[in-house]
Amino acid sequence: MKKRFTSLVLASVLTLALTACGGETAQSQAPGGESQVPANDGKAINLSLGHTNNLEHHYQTLAEDFAKIVSEQTNGQITIDIYPAEQLGSGVEMLEGVKSGTQDMVLDPDAYLANYDPIFNTIGMPYVFDDWDAVKAFPETDSAKILEKAAQDQGMVILGWAANGFRVTTSKTPINSPADFSGLKIRVGSAKLISDMLTALNASPTTLSMSDTYNGIQTGIVDGQENPTSNIIGSKFYEVQPYLAVTHHQYVSEPLIMNKAKFDSLSADVQQILLTAAKEVCAADVEHCANAEADDLALIESNNVTITYPDLEPFKAAMEPVTQSYCDQYGEDFTNLLEQIKAGK
Repeated sequence: MKKRFTSLVLASVLTLALTACGGETAQSQAPGGESQVPANDGKAINLSLGHTNNLEHHYQTLAEDFAKIVSEQTNGQITIDIYPAEQLGSGVEMLEGVKSGTQDMVLDPDAYLANYDPIFNTIGMPYVFDDWDAVKAFPETDSAKILEKAAQDQGMVILGWAANGFRVTTSKTPINSPADFSGLKIRVGSAKLISDMLTALNASPTTLSMSDTYNGIQTGIVDGQENPTSNIIGSKFYEVQPYLAVTHHQYVSEPLIMNKAKFDSLSADVQQILLTAAKEVCAADVEHCANAEADDLALIESNNVTITYPDLEPFKAAMEPVTQSYCDQYGEDFTNLLEQIKAGK
């Protein structure tokens, strides 16, 4: 069920929460003391927002609610045009578009940000989050602020931290232990970390776009794939895969990312509207995903998929060398941040 939001009430003085954008928050008063929202001298502004999934996916719900709030709070002066289902390109291509300024915003996995700065691998390391409570607390931590600063250094602003989810694995044969991955061709996107994790399990990571994965499973190009449950349902992988293992080997966040130059070009009040709205809809998205996972698994099982719940401790042990290799490669700052994230700080 889509979660709809009521209009946000802005205080007369809005504090810009993004330090890199600098400057004091603008204050405007209409006659009689009522606050109003100046949107860049009243100019109409269209912003593009792309994501990779279909119209029924929770990314679309998030995007629509975000656009609605921003339009209401700017009196219709800011319009967000939503482009689902890779209309603007793959997730990697859209993120490059946001970085370069040819696209304004994207919902994209944090793993794609790691292609620009490896520090983003910290949040996606194997089993870094134990449960949904740890995920929900993350956006308010100092660790999140460090990653937000890293995004700014790459010319992008993380407006909020939405959910992709905990990854599970579908396959042509049942998976009950790390040994069951041996020799399987598992679909991956462009994220090196996922490939490294699968290699540690003696699987063969095989690169395919999400849009090609269904056919890739059907034709035997790959033997399986790993994604959060919502993506498995959205792409109907349960139609072509008879087994699912709840491996939860990685949590993937889905930050709402904006081109920094575009963000900086907006007035302080409009920047704050974007930040406040993004925080609200992203928190609702995480809550939705946390509540929906059990129902997702039940739906998948009802489509004649056998679900297994393997002991995760052997998986954690099998992937520990991956974590150690990344810490060795990227050094003390990386290692310290990883430990800080694990500690929930």
